[in-house]
Amino acid sequence: FNCHIIDFSPNGKNFVTHNYHFENDLFSTEDNIQIRNIQSGKIVSDSMIHNSTVCEAKFSPDGKFLFTVTMGSTWPPERAPTLNVWDVKTNKKISESIFRGDVHYIEGFSPSGKYLATLHENKAQIWEVTTGRKVSEFSLKQINTIAFSPNEEYLVTTSINKLLVWDIKKEKIISDTIFHKEIINSALFSPDGKYI
Repeated sequence: FNCHIIDFSPNGKNFVTHNYHFENDLFSTEDNIQIRNIQSGKIVSDSMIHNSTVCEAKFSPDGKFLFTVTMGSTWPPERAPTLNVWDVKTNKKISESIFRGDVHYIEGFSPSGKYLATLHENKAQIWEVTTGRKVSEFSLKQINTIAFSPNEEYLVTTSINKLLVWDIKKEKIISDTIFHKEIINSALFSPDGKYI
């Protein structure tokens, strides 16, 4: 068995770990997420069982929910990668969504913590934090980074040297494509949302 620290709770009191077991040193057959107290090391929440390796876990900004991403497995029985939403207080899984494609990871939360953004091979997806429901999806090749506007109505994406602004609800591009001479490493909205 192996144990790794993945994330700290927003209040700084707890941290999340996972214990996984490899069968024949090939793949994880079970992954149990645990939340422990930082000072005592004692388990606060347990039994968030996954049927494949958890590659990422993040607390919601209010600390009430935990989001986990599993790798999936090509070994029998095959398992698709998933995004899971857990209630930290009850240890119950609120939702599970199957990912398609090879690349999938959590990019970040919206300013109020209402939405979560995930990045994939050729798209970005927006999820509602409290329900795990997918709100919108944006198709774009080689997305590097994404960021929410302060009012959470818009999203900026970067793809190599290209920058786009999207309307989250309409899932449409609302700006002309902005090109840079070199690769764009990141993009953020100004606090008033007027500039990027």
